[in-house]
Amino acid sequence: MKKACMIQVILILICVLCFSVANGQRDYIVLTKGDTLYGKVKHLSYGVEQNIQIEAEGQRKKTVYPMLQVRAFKTADEQYHLIRTSSKYTYMKLLNSGYLSLYAFQLDGQSIWNGRYLYKADGNGIEVPTLGFKKKMTDFLNECPDLTADIESGNLNRNDLDNILATYNNCILSNTKVKSQEVEIATHHAASVNLWEELELKIKNENFEDKESVLEMIAEAKSKSAQGEKIPNFLKEALRKSIKDNPALEELLNKALAQSNQ
Repeated sequence: MKKACMIQVILILICVLCFSVANGQRDYIVLTKGDTLYGKVKHLSYGVEQNIQIEAEGQRKKTVYPMLQVRAFKTADEQYHLIRTSSKYTYMKLLNSGYLSLYAFQLDGQSIWNGRYLYKADGNGIEVPTLGFKKKMTDFLNECPDLTADIESGNLNRNDLDNILATYNNCILSNTKVKSQEVEIATHHAASVNLWEELELKIKNENFEDKESVLEMIAEAKSKSAQGEKIPNFLKEALRKSIKDNPALEELLNKALAQSNQ
């Protein structure tokens, strides 16, 4: 289930990228209810709460939206997303996007964007640590052992965030592809086994002089199919000869063999 969610997340990120390219340099805000508004956008970061102001295209009226009504906005060709940390919601500037994204944020009491935050598309995030960098980062990125080994050894450190992001995102993409292939193969094998089991059941209900021998051959073919192994030609021919006078069983056998050979 987790890997399937990862696939969905990656597809969503691709859609977001296509959306951004299609809309060029236009500023916009994306409301939490899903609407996208275009116009002159301003981030009002003073005061207790952050608000977003927009002067919509073709209008002179300025509208101010409170933080939790705007999940993303773009202004001055920079994108900002509403991020939930462990303690609060805040807007962060997107620096590098992917399943794992790098953001800049404003430290408390500051107007400059000199904080750094790593955010996974599954909602988990961490402020890039200064103290305890190795321990915190290896815990956060533990899905990719090769990467965490490089961090643990000191080959990658706080100055290598872009490299860390690229390596982690490639790792996640590779793992997702592998898991998808594993699921596809397992599904294929299961379908093949089902056909052999159906044939086995029909054989048991038929009158054969050498039924036990035929059932043993089917059991062997089923076992090889379940493990993804090739069924030997001699076994195929022996099975065909055993049921050559029964068209219904021949048809089912051919289906099972065809499925096993794919």
